[in-house]
Amino acid sequence: YDWILNNYAKKGQKILDTHLGSGSIAIACYNFGAHLVGIEINQKYFEDAKNRLNNFKLESITNH
Repeated sequence: YDWILNNYAKKGQKILDTHLGSGSIAIACYNFGAHLVGIEINQKYFEDAKNRLNNFKLESITNH
């Protein structure tokens, strides 16, 4: 996702992902500086992706 964002998006843009899955795009958007709107039909996948992003943010804060 990093390559796609770097070549086709601008920082601050909104990105729509209609198949959020495990949330890899959420982490890439966070690192890139884009705003993500993520849609996932499976509630467990959505919760897992949300937790994954929150944990990544916490690790980023504590490692800096």
